[in-house]
Amino acid sequence: MDACPIQLDIPKYVEHIKDAKFAEALHVIRERLPLPGTVGRVCPRPCEKYCRRANLDEPISIKALKRFVADHELSEKKEPQYQITPSENTGKVAVVGAGPAGISCAYHLALKGHQVTIFEKLPVGGGMMAVGIPKYSLPSDILANEIKTIEKMGVTIKTGIAFGEDITLDGLKADGFEAVFLGPGLHGSRRLGIAGEDARGVIPGIEFLRDVALGKGVRLGEKIIVVGGGNVAIDVARTLKRIGAGEVTMVCLETREEMPAWEHEINDTLEEGIPIINCFGPNRFLEKGGNLTGIEFKRCTCVFDEQCHFNPQYDENDLQTLAADTIILAIGQCAEMDFAQAQGIPLLTGGGLQADAVTFQTELKWVFAGGDAVYGPESVVEAAASGKKAAIGIDRFINHLSVEPDDDDFFDQFFKTVKIYDPDEEIRKVESKKRLQPGTLAPAARKSTFEEIEQGYSAQVAVAEAERCLRCYQVATIAV
Repeated sequence: MDACPIQLDIPKYVEHIKDAKFAEALHVIRERLPLPGTVGRVCPRPCEKYCRRANLDEPISIKALKRFVADHELSEKKEPQYQITPSENTGKVAVVGAGPAGISCAYHLALKGHQVTIFEKLPVGGGMMAVGIPKYSLPSDILANEIKTIEKMGVTIKTGIAFGEDITLDGLKADGFEAVFLGPGLHGSRRLGIAGEDARGVIPGIEFLRDVALGKGVRLGEKIIVVGGGNVAIDVARTLKRIGAGEVTMVCLETREEMPAWEHEINDTLEEGIPIINCFGPNRFLEKGGNLTGIEFKRCTCVFDEQCHFNPQYDENDLQTLAADTIILAIGQCAEMDFAQAQGIPLLTGGGLQADAVTFQTELKWVFAGGDAVYGPESVVEAAASGKKAAIGIDRFINHLSVEPDDDDFFDQFFKTVKIYDPDEEIRKVESKKRLQPGTLAPAARKSTFEEIEQGYSAQVAVAEAERCLRCYQVATIAV
């Protein structure tokens, strides 16, 4: 639970699934997380690394179980149930950005009875979940349904509204908003700053994914190179295949082991026939008459320095040229902060929003900020956690209380309610039992479709997987 950014009570909801109490399990998840179906698909699952079951065979499939209970509710056509407990004082709160941070903040404020309006620049809600994560990983109807649930709680979502242009802090205050949460995300793409980068045919990766998600026309050539070794580069390359692009090749600085993309994503990319060239970085773009013709790479000899900081070193004499009429750069995301200076919103030296690391309150006391725009690119569940923490601070601010960490410390409460193992008691012996894996589409079937790749559990399989839990928070176990 400590490894879960939003500190879900994982043992409790897994126990409910073991007993086939699926609605109860989902209720436990929704106490903290408003996006169980979404996170159940795209979470990097840091909790599973620390699952005690891994010491015996394999960790519990915590992510897949979370997805299962959310999908089960949909299949049963049940409406989510929420208990709104208004604070002593409630007020109007503006949330800028309908990404995971903004959605989570709005959700937890709505549970406290506050009147929340989300303003989103994109034509759809969801932020990068909607325009940055391909549909084969996160179907748009799953996300749309969870956003619709937030609206049913009384949260208003207004799309196509640009902060700093259509609305401002002064305007929001004049309209009676008592607090603001900023969660604009990272919708910009970093540049390389090398010769030829402005040639026609060089496309930012974030822009490409957004245009595909919104159904805009994308002009591509026959030979396409994706520069980058992270998850965005992987998403770009695999999306290219699915929209019928020609020859697609990935090139990145890192060795295969150093690539920041998730291991299963890299494996899926290779299975789908997309080659990855490691240990090369762009030297210059090649162009003729302003049109891209290719790119020259130089060998990367080392990506990180002795302090493990990103500091790539190159062999300038080891060059390789690849022909290309389209190059998509996926070398990192950045925030678009044009709105900040004119409104006196404090920024960090690196360009992100300044906010307290625990409460997410900014120097403008009525303004809070969270998500990737504060701490850099992280996961959906990390962003949701920041939105939840900010909601606690906003509620305290509106109630004229000091903005500080929540008094209801999760782990104090947890250890008051569970049974901690007594060494004098009998140790329970368990047999090894392999983790039950969700089914997936075969590589040949998925290369030309955005159909979801990973399939969910059936109820029977979900119960069987939950039964693998050792309940290590209650009793000690050994393998036999």
